[in-house]
Amino acid sequence: MRKFYFVLIISLLCAAYSLKAHDPNIHLGNSNICITLNCNDSLLSNTQVFVETSPIFSGLMEMESHKLTPKGNSFHGIVPTETPIEIVGFQVVNDNFQFGSMVAVNQNNPTKVVISLDSAGSIVDYHSNSSDSLTIYEWSTLSDIFANFISDMSYYVPDSAYQSWELVRDYQLGTILPGQLNNAFGNRQIPEYAKPWFLNSLKCRFAAIEILPYVKAAERMNGIAVDEPPMEAYTFLNEIDYSSNLLKRLPYTGLKSFIYALLRFPDGGFDKIGDMDIDEWEDNVAKKLSPALESPTKLLLDLLAGMSYIEQIEVNNVPLSEIQIANIIEGFTNDIGLIILNKNKELLNLANQAYLLDFSEDDFDLDSFMRTKFNGRPVVIDFWNTWCAPCIDAINTTMELKKEYSQEVAFLYISSTSSPKYSWRTLASKFGGTHIRVSEDDFYSMLSHYDLEVLPSYIFFSKAHEVRYKFSALGELQEFKTKLSEIVD
Repeated sequence: MRKFYFVLIISLLCAAYSLKAHDPNIHLGNSNICITLNCNDSLLSNTQVFVETSPIFSGLMEMESHKLTPKGNSFHGIVPTETPIEIVGFQVVNDNFQFGSMVAVNQNNPTKVVISLDSAGSIVDYHSNSSDSLTIYEWSTLSDIFANFISDMSYYVPDSAYQSWELVRDYQLGTILPGQLNNAFGNRQIPEYAKPWFLNSLKCRFAAIEILPYVKAAERMNGIAVDEPPMEAYTFLNEIDYSSNLLKRLPYTGLKSFIYALLRFPDGGFDKIGDMDIDEWEDNVAKKLSPALESPTKLLLDLLAGMSYIEQIEVNNVPLSEIQIANIIEGFTNDIGLIILNKNKELLNLANQAYLLDFSEDDFDLDSFMRTKFNGRPVVIDFWNTWCAPCIDAINTTMELKKEYSQEVAFLYISSTSSPKYSWRTLASKFGGTHIRVSEDDFYSMLSHYDLEVLPSYIFFSKAHEVRYKFSALGELQEFKTKLSEIVD
């Protein structure tokens, strides 16, 4: 009961928080989007459209998926966003084709995208009323450049450079970064609209991986132990724009990796915020940063404070104290405070909703697990991952049916480490049931063993744990129910 009242108090405080005046750069709201497909009716019959968002405090490839509602040849939805104008991704999924792109949505104006397809499902025309004014080809170019940049593993600094941090920085900024940019871009140009924020996001990525974790990078890449350099070694931070351009990015590139690395690494990292007043903590951070970054913006300092709270909630699984909640409500002039309070509420609501087991560091044997946990019960395996929009849609679609059969059938959800741990834990807790997370090798070994190739995939086991059905893609809900009835009998 005490926990219920605590959650209620947080909800009321969130409502009070929303009455304050805010910095408009970070604003929790909704964006209306409509995607219209001009194509043959036969292509529309099995088509689904998903919009994917990447919250500010998410990591690389951590996305939230939102299914749009079909109406004729249009797909409509209201998508939660954290900035007034936000770049989102969308996927069009069909049995015969799949494609995706990006568009900037606006909390104040509905976004309309119109795509014309030929009989094979290929795009022949694309336009939108979005303020970004980019073509589907230009979005694809940005995505390809970023994918090339993050997949470039040429971060190695010669051992000889570690004689001094100055030599290390000269090599990183004079050799590694120019080489990675050249490999990523090739001969391609990017639109003027995208240059300020897109180049900024590349710098943030480079800083998060190469510049900020100085000691860890030497250990990881060279296998050597080095001393932490002084704060002056991090002056590359001045190359990054900390205005609202910091918030603009492709939809699978959250700011978490950069902000978290900046919080933890330079000169031993910054003290945890704890119960300290936010303004006082930010003043201390600004002073410590000053040899590297003379005038950090209020936005950057707020993001660092927010990340310190989120580390406590997401990494340490420790709810906010009442003092912290009061500090958050009084200390932020933007909706970072609401983001933190919402994450804290999620943590308080996680208990007893799901049974979560992480086997990612151990060998996993499905047969042994079923014998131990579900002896004598029929079992349905649902292979899914957090990045798989059709998987999440299928889980939501079958939720009521699974509740109906929950006394007779054990439902086991299996994900791989390609699902970031926090995203997996959060989604799994919302879905309920028994969830396990295994290594990539174990995950795909299981799929291969049962001749399954795509997600979502399902295996229906009898009471004796013999395979009765195995298939990919959900299909008709009635067929799913029929199979459940048969393994119960």
